[in-house]
Amino acid sequence: MLFSAFIIIAVTASTVSGLAIKARDTCTYLCPPTDTAGEALVDGGPTEGVLACGYDLYPIGNGEEAFGTTCDYDLTTGAYYAGYGNCPSQASVTYSCPPYDSAGEALVDGGPTEGVLACGYDLYPIGNGEEAFGTTCDYDITTGAYYAGYGNCPSTAAC
Repeated sequence: MLFSAFIIIAVTASTVSGLAIKARDTCTYLCPPTDTAGEALVDGGPTEGVLACGYDLYPIGNGEEAFGTTCDYDLTTGAYYAGYGNCPSQASVTYSCPPYDSAGEALVDGGPTEGVLACGYDLYPIGNGEEAFGTTCDYDITTGAYYAGYGNCPSTAAC
């Protein structure tokens, strides 16, 4: 009976600590560089609790200008929720390599390369002065989703 209680406590503790780690992994969202019509971002950033983005600035008379498209996004999720014009459905986020693989090995090298986010962990010697990664993980640079690699890859990139 005591052994069963220990297992339940140990599993619960590991589950709670895993949740706590995930809760600290928050994303910072940025205005998309263009609207859906291809107009470049003119001005944008956090203001009054939202991510406000303006595109396609044009003159409206009397020396004043207006945006052809304005888009407001939720600061914590990047989801579009208000605006007009050609707004992308999601704000942009920059993904990075997770600081540790799922076995707890620290990131050695990583970053965007050839359209993917390539991350290497657990560098070890293989002879003749050469080294190799024990874990390599490739992530989609736009979504953070894992799609190729070997070893102990986390399921998603960090943001």
